[in-house]
Amino acid sequence: MNDYSYPICPGGNFHVVKAGDTFYKLSKMYNISVDAIIKANPEINPNMLMAGQIVCIPIAPKKECPNDAIPYMIKKDDTLYLIAKKNNIPLSVLIKSNPNINPNNLTIGEILCIPKYWATHKSQLYKVSFKYPWEWEKVEEDYYEGPSGYFVVSAINSNLPLNEICKEEAYQDLKPYGSSPTITELKVDDQNACLIMPSK
Repeated sequence: MNDYSYPICPGGNFHVVKAGDTFYKLSKMYNISVDAIIKANPEINPNMLMAGQIVCIPIAPKKECPNDAIPYMIKKDDTLYLIAKKNNIPLSVLIKSNPNINPNNLTIGEILCIPKYWATHKSQLYKVSFKYPWEWEKVEEDYYEGPSGYFVVSAINSNLPLNEICKEEAYQDLKPYGSSPTITELKVDDQNACLIMPSK
């Protein structure tokens, strides 16, 4: 058995040659050109690959993501399932946003686009549902927060008209909703209600 040393590969991305491997086969497997593999491995004879040999796989060119997505570089041991779980988005949404990625053959250093996904919150207690940014995390029941803000669903016992209650809550001294919150009146199960959205 040959004992091949591990070369220093860009991004630490390499492939251990198996019987039947060729640079052409690797180019298809990793979605890069044969020339790119040859340039990244000047010491290797493309026509004499041997099982156990280490081939550097050059990192693909940086992928541009649309404005409604965030770039993510694939790391060792990553899977699409783990990436989706880490970013709190459905696996199906992640796959749909990256049609050129092979879910069963991720490449270290490859760039994925993580869509800015809107999740849906449903309050069983207050019988309301609405969208919120996917990266926000649950702090407690009906209270979520994230890097761009937070929301809390609550009820207030008061004899004041609903619009006055909403204004009083939105513009309280501590300014938990910022200096210019948005108040939207709506109906929930035929009952008047309001939604307070924090300002930036």
